[in-house]
Amino acid sequence: MQKTMIQVPIISVIIPVYNSEQTVRRCIDSVLKQNFSNFELLLINDGSTDNSGLIINNYCKKDDRVYTFHTKNCGVSSARNLGLRKAKGKWITFVDSDDWIALDYLEQLYKALPNIDKWKGLVVQGYSRVLPIANCNIETVCPAIKGLYRLSEEKDLLNNNKLNISQFNFTIGKLVSKDIIERHRVYFDEQVSFLEDLLFYLEYIKHIDDFSVSTATGYYYVTCNPESLSYKHYPAEKEYHIHVIAEG
Repeated sequence: MQKTMIQVPIISVIIPVYNSEQTVRRCIDSVLKQNFSNFELLLINDGSTDNSGLIINNYCKKDDRVYTFHTKNCGVSSARNLGLRKAKGKWITFVDSDDWIALDYLEQLYKALPNIDKWKGLVVQGYSRVLPIANCNIETVCPAIKGLYRLSEEKDLLNNNKLNISQFNFTIGKLVSKDIIERHRVYFDEQVSFLEDLLFYLEYIKHIDDFSVSTATGYYYVTCNPESLSYKHYPAEKEYHIHVIAEG
């Protein structure tokens, strides 16, 4: 049965899903329990071979905010791009199916928007890293700055200790403008499997004048599971190469 969109949501949450039957319920539940309610949730099943597809279909049947899409396995960049094309929200954020978010996560992102209708920049906030030591202790990664910054005035802001590019290049903890995505055709390069996140945001910031930084850390980025999406896409080698590029 085709769902009818009553209004254009402020935020679209995109979750790529691949063989995540052990964690995807926790992830989806954390989104649906948000204090901020004006959102839609897009679940992109990237050819899972476990029960992930059935799980997300059940959520779609129970909650009108949830939309599911099923594709053959083409990788996380392809799944995210499908989500970008299907999203109806004015702003878009990504969550990985291994992770979860705090109850006020979307609310904090929304509060960091200078102007919901006219402003077309980038929102960046911190996150909490779930470490694979001592029963998965949590380490917060928080920007040392807060507020609105113009790119022209802060040319090295993304390459210093205030907002280090090696810590904040991930898709997590950000809001991007649907209008910017569509107008300038900013998508993930599906032929690239290394630094694809960084490439996406470097392309995106070409088309904006400023960005807003929040010190909230309500995204829980899981590194405990060696099979997780987050672990596979953000290994230590990737961090090293980002440092080399940033300093080169």
